[in-house]
Amino acid sequence: MCTVLNNEQWRMVVEAKGIATGILKSAAENITTAGTSFDTLIPKYLSIRPTPERKSAYAGFFLKTAATIDALKRDNFNYDSIGLDEKKEPYLASVYAEDMTHKMTLTKFYFQSLKMTGYDSRWGTLIHEATHWKDVKRTEDWDYGKSSQKLCTAKSLNNADNWERMLENYASSL
Repeated sequence: MCTVLNNEQWRMVVEAKGIATGILKSAAENITTAGTSFDTLIPKYLSIRPTPERKSAYAGFFLKTAATIDALKRDNFNYDSIGLDEKKEPYLASVYAEDMTHKMTLTKFYFQSLKMTGYDSRWGTLIHEATHWKDVKRTEDWDYGKSSQKLCTAKSLNNADNWERMLENYASSL
């Protein structure tokens, strides 16, 4: 059952939004500079060479994602107190890729299980979900976690978890 976020949940989301947009803007500034961590992160997480053209395109994508997350208001979020998908598996958050109103459902597991920072963070989850929207990147969930690094290039570039993990790894180096 979905409800609106309570005040404490909204406070946590606002904090996560701030961190997410800050990391995305920092990444956009730094990705095009030679010798940054992105020279190793891009091949590791996206299975592709970090050419200047690609890095420039990713910088634009980071800024677009930051603007989208920054624009999210309280009524863009729903709270799922059960947090089980149709297979009865727990999930953290979800969006519909075609939803141009940018609604995002956050579950009890988002608030109870995730830390604000680090790997599998609240802010990283917001980025992960935002990349699914078709007007942002239209990513899929091909795989999760470390095994997602073994995806072929086409799937790596279109896997939401690869972008999340790359940015969480980048943030850990700041």
